[in-house]
Amino acid sequence: MNLDVVGVRLVKEREIEYSKKICTPYDAVEIIANELKDLDRETCITVNLNCKHQILNAHVVSVGMIDCSIVDMRSILKSALLSNATSIMMFHNHPTGDCEPSIDDIQITESVKQACKLMDIKLLDHIVIGENQFYSCMEGNYHRYHFDKSKSPNNEHNELRTYIQLSGGIEQDANL
Repeated sequence: MNLDVVGVRLVKEREIEYSKKICTPYDAVEIIANELKDLDRETCITVNLNCKHQILNAHVVSVGMIDCSIVDMRSILKSALLSNATSIMMFHNHPTGDCEPSIDDIQITESVKQACKLMDIKLLDHIVIGENQFYSCMEGNYHRYHFDKSKSPNNEHNELRTYIQLSGGIEQDANL
């Protein structure tokens, strides 16, 4: 008998241009929104980050139907582990344009958070992208944000609360 020796590698499919690290949900949405906002089916993407919150890569987890997408924990974790990610962000779109998370979205967020925790990977956020808006599930109170590329997040504290990166993940800045 012979024992097969195998290798598992990430394969680069294409590139998404970006210019900064992720410090706020807005930063993340600026990078990923164009990939998801006009799709006619729900699509789930994860972004793998290193310990300095610099993007390592993005992974299309699934392409679903008009009103749902299957999220496979193994696929999410495999991508993160192969990337040596210390944290991830998860994104999916709602083709209806309404970014309000469903009960399933909230349950998936908790399941992914727990699965990541077992592997020492932080789920920094699960962001639902709608038409010109997004919804950050980890913000705490599930506040809706308006996404407008013409506005700078540095000057829009009333519309976008800033986040501070802490060792436990991203938390709300109490100074706002």
